[in-house]
Amino acid sequence: MLTQQAGVNDVSRGVELLQDYFNTKKSLLKKIVLVNDKLRKEMESSNFWTGGSFLIDDAHVKGIVEKGLNIDVTICKIRGKSELRQVFVPFHSDVRNEKDLKDVVIEMLHMIDRSNETASLVSLPFGDDYHLPLDFRWNEVPHATWVRNYVYEQATCAVLKALSCKNSNNKFQMKVNFPEVNPAFDTYRIGTILEMIRHMVLVLTCDEGKRVRICVQQSLGEGVFAGMPLALSSMRYVAEKMDWGKRLDSDQKASIDDAKNRRNEALVRFGSIGRDQVAPDDDIIIVIAPQNLIGGSLVPFLDEMIKELNGRPIILFNPLLNDRPSSNGMMNVRGRSERIEFQKSFTDIFTMRLLYPSSGYSLVRLAIIVLLLSYFYYFSRGYMFPIRGMVVQKDIDSAWYSSNP
Repeated sequence: MLTQQAGVNDVSRGVELLQDYFNTKKSLLKKIVLVNDKLRKEMESSNFWTGGSFLIDDAHVKGIVEKGLNIDVTICKIRGKSELRQVFVPFHSDVRNEKDLKDVVIEMLHMIDRSNETASLVSLPFGDDYHLPLDFRWNEVPHATWVRNYVYEQATCAVLKALSCKNSNNKFQMKVNFPEVNPAFDTYRIGTILEMIRHMVLVLTCDEGKRVRICVQQSLGEGVFAGMPLALSSMRYVAEKMDWGKRLDSDQKASIDDAKNRRNEALVRFGSIGRDQVAPDDDIIIVIAPQNLIGGSLVPFLDEMIKELNGRPIILFNPLLNDRPSSNGMMNVRGRSERIEFQKSFTDIFTMRLLYPSSGYSLVRLAIIVLLLSYFYYFSRGYMFPIRGMVVQKDIDSAWYSSNP
């Protein structure tokens, strides 16, 4: 039984752990009680006229039920005078078991901008196991073989789960930015991206019997301004030369001549982005790192491609579809709301994003970091990145949470 209320003896272990967790984090609990709309509006109205005299002195979780949290709140309306209230904080969805309980609380922490607290919350021993290996050692480049294989397998499982979801719009995106797949670093390695894509495609083709088209965007822009992102400059060429192993027959593998003469027996296909690239028998489209350029927008090509797919799944890997305004009027104010809505239409199915220090570090701290990194680099002969944490979403149904690197 999930419920924990005064006088109820049959209590879930997860509820007990979560109640103890909240009651030891008073500052967090004071933020959570403001999810209650009535209390929040009363506090905002009172502080508008009294200059901030309405304060929450203390909060204590008395019970956790399927609909939300029952919290005893000590309120100070006028300095020196306190009032004890019972406040109900609703969950955004009903909770049926301990898995739902952990997920809904993680979402609540995101809503109140306390995502940094999720790392300690997911470590509580109830609900889904969100634990990740502690020895990724992202600073060691090239990454260990088991690290790559772990990420490949997790990403593939996330894709399979998303494709089996019947309530989705079949427009998905994945975001992974560890050092070997992050083009902002000099450790960027095309091979790691293609190995991950190959792992997914082989499972989809060999195990699921799907026909998968791997797409890399073409040059955008006009005249001397035509070009493509540096990170994708040789992606298509390397992908076509890649070894696909022995799980597929020669007829099932992609061929360079497929662009001119399409073969129905080919399970792996290549292409660029646009309506004309979609074949009637394509089951899934995977687009590698689509991004806009100054003077060239990719959104119209993607939009046409999705319409041609007519509900068939498309997966964007590390998309970067933010506007890149240019002097020729491309991606300026006109049509921006439509482009933003287009980006939001894709569902996140897998995320593994490392967090780095912001540029707000003081000069002294930056100097110390540089000295330390230089020291480690000298003795380890490897790259060092000042990683502060990691944001993870394991699959389409999992909540986002932060984790230690």
